[in-house]
Amino acid sequence: MYPALVVILVALQPSPGVRKAILARYASIERAFENKNGLALDAVLAPDYVAVHRGSPNRNREDVLRSFVALGHQAVTERLVDRITKITVQGKNVQVSFQSKLHAVLLGTGSRTHSLDVVADEQDTWRQYGGSWKIAKTVFNGFTGKRDGVVQAGN
Repeated sequence: MYPALVVILVALQPSPGVRKAILARYASIERAFENKNGLALDAVLAPDYVAVHRGSPNRNREDVLRSFVALGHQAVTERLVDRITKITVQGKNVQVSFQSKLHAVLLGTGSRTHSLDVVADEQDTWRQYGGSWKIAKTVFNGFTGKRDGVVQAGN
């Protein structure tokens, strides 16, 4: 019985090639934020992508890309760091649990800058589309946002 359990546990882990591909995609997302490159983010979101936030309406791919562009127009600098905590295979999907930290310096009125810090606990569902791994769904499990060090309402 023990060898069967080991086989089941090993089967739930992604192959090294899949893991490497997914991690490379997260690195490209981080670079997209640093470089304010919407095309790079666009490349990793599935055509039917959906973001699920507790207590808020779901957001589709176009909504997320619009928000990304708007942030890029306001941001003097932005940096995103994703810390992967778990990668598992569920059928044809790869589930990735992670914590993302976004820091941005935003330009306000009168040349005043503001800091924006967001920490989110998330889970992405990755699926292959035309041979390329893309995010089909993001679920935000927890979220804290601060502007100029002050926690914002709704967190």
